[in-house]
Amino acid sequence: ESFKYEIYKGDSLVRSGNFANKNIGDNISLLSGVEINSTPVTYTLYIWIDGNMPNPNTMYNKNFHFVLNANATDELPLASEYIESLLVDNPTTMNNDDPDGNVRYMGKDPNNYVVLDSFVPLWDDLGWGIITEEECKEYFSCTNYGDMGYSSEEECNASVTSFLESKLGISSVEEFNNTYCKYGEEITSTLYRIIGVFDVATTYGGPTEKRLKIVETGYCNGCYTQFDIDGNDFWGQSSLKDNLNEYYYSGFTPETMSLIDDAVWNLGGIEKEYGWAYDWYSYERGTATFSSWSAYWVGKIGLMYGSDYGYATSGGSTTNRKLCLNVSLGDWGDLGYSDCYNNNYLYNGDDQWIISPFVNLSDYVSGVFAIEDGIVLSTRSTYYKSYFPVFYLKSDVKIIGGDGTSTSPYELSL
Repeated sequence: ESFKYEIYKGDSLVRSGNFANKNIGDNISLLSGVEINSTPVTYTLYIWIDGNMPNPNTMYNKNFHFVLNANATDELPLASEYIESLLVDNPTTMNNDDPDGNVRYMGKDPNNYVVLDSFVPLWDDLGWGIITEEECKEYFSCTNYGDMGYSSEEECNASVTSFLESKLGISSVEEFNNTYCKYGEEITSTLYRIIGVFDVATTYGGPTEKRLKIVETGYCNGCYTQFDIDGNDFWGQSSLKDNLNEYYYSGFTPETMSLIDDAVWNLGGIEKEYGWAYDWYSYERGTATFSSWSAYWVGKIGLMYGSDYGYATSGGSTTNRKLCLNVSLGDWGDLGYSDCYNNNYLYNGDDQWIISPFVNLSDYVSGVFAIEDGIVLSTRSTYYKSYFPVFYLKSDVKIIGGDGTSTSPYELSL
């Protein structure tokens, strides 16, 4: 471990490590996935023995020989490798300071945009402000007829039927659902954002691979839903999970679906309501659970973690990023800490669900978490809040165009 190396691009450190567990004849990749062009760039490799560490006698009077190769290819790099390579040149909008060194975007509006295709829903043609397929199918439900101003469910159903016949020429709610509550054949392109690059498995206990984590921050702005209609606090059994993995996912085109794969989502319970981003990251990957809950869930579409929200801040002139990360996410709303959430692209000013459960093992009570007024608090899963769909791309996805800006988002392909 005392036999070390560092690689610099100009004056900036881009990679460091050691030669522990390496043997004679080994091929070692020191740096990969770097995009090159016609502009000359100087890289410097330093190799040394750290005299401040214990050095075994077997290292004495030894020769060191190596061959340094630099290979270039016109093959497009993996999207995960390319995004990681941007870190060194973008210190104000990217970071890797979580406990596992994951490369993430941060700040109010970083250049982390990607574009993906989906089908246009037929309910858009109605112009009634319906946003989700689930909302469409509940639009004419008379279950809560009293809240709709009717004295009985029968009166409500009769009024709805009359309305559908006069406005749309449709004779029943079932016919409406089958006609409008689905996706059409027209395709639209939508902006998404890259949260970062993470080591994620597709099956529990399986090998991890570097994969892009994607969020749709423009989805469901102004629409609200329950985390679970029955008050369940576990994501694996929530109605919102069902909605996203059935209705939302089915709106993607086959080409977009081919980029997305299952992922193991960490559902370790958050054991204290007020924690730093570091605390959240540790709890999420822990094993504390409530009752018979599982500490993980495998599926395609989830929500962001509390740690995703915490590490996405760049801070500001009043409260810098270091201080934001040393303040509880539950205290960001206090006077003087507004820089922490105002300079954070994952905050949109709306209350929104996150995926993590709250587990107070001492009192044996539970809940779920949501972002409210910039701070993260536990709340009831039956309340209505907005949400950002989140998913992981496959590890072999490549960037085939764009520069990550909102006007020229990254284009992706296998």
